[in-house]
Amino acid sequence: MEDFYDRTRRLIGVGAMERLRKAAVLVVGLGGVGGHLAENLVRAGVGTLGLCDCDRIEESNMNRQILAVSHTLGMYKTRAAAQRFLSINGDLILREHPFRLTEETLPELQVESYDYIADAIDDVGAKILLIREASQRGIPVISAMGAGNKTDPARFRIAPIGATHTCPLARVMRKELRSVGLSDVPVLFSDEVPPERDEAEATGVTASISYMPAVAGSLIAGRILMDLIKK
Repeated sequence: MEDFYDRTRRLIGVGAMERLRKAAVLVVGLGGVGGHLAENLVRAGVGTLGLCDCDRIEESNMNRQILAVSHTLGMYKTRAAAQRFLSINGDLILREHPFRLTEETLPELQVESYDYIADAIDDVGAKILLIREASQRGIPVISAMGAGNKTDPARFRIAPIGATHTCPLARVMRKELRSVGLSDVPVLFSDEVPPERDEAEATGVTASISYMPAVAGSLIAGRILMDLIKK
């Protein structure tokens, strides 16, 4: 009978499978992108996962967030993720951090204990804080730019922040990271120009559709997993 890792082991080999089992990855932000990202890491066999998010699941999350189902409404995203991921792999080591990332809470993450960090936060200040901390400690980090207001998954790509364009969030991040001497941080961004929206629909809320965050999270997870395997 095949075990949990059999199909993955056949693809990447025993040694790579063991490297993933020993790896620890921190995912900050468990929304549309972060939830899919984290689940892909779990299903691939990453042995230790840190989860940080201050939000609870709301009904408006259900169109795109893998953690959002009827029985998780109102739960902290970290708790919903922990329950889901442990139901996939009972041997997974999980660290839950149900708080907002700030200068004050940053030490609680124990960033230094991770082999890789994924930034799926939607707050610019927190993104900069996390990327700076990872860079100062020499820990690989990859950051997600905007996945909302877009419909073409083929326009996503991973590149250094200094090579990004089109994406409004990437524009802000380029400027902020350049000011602290960082221009080569890998990020996932889309070069799709957002479609025009009817004036009556332009409420200030970011529009979204189911598959875009899933694709973005999967692309980031793929980069992390391949980097860990090669390490």
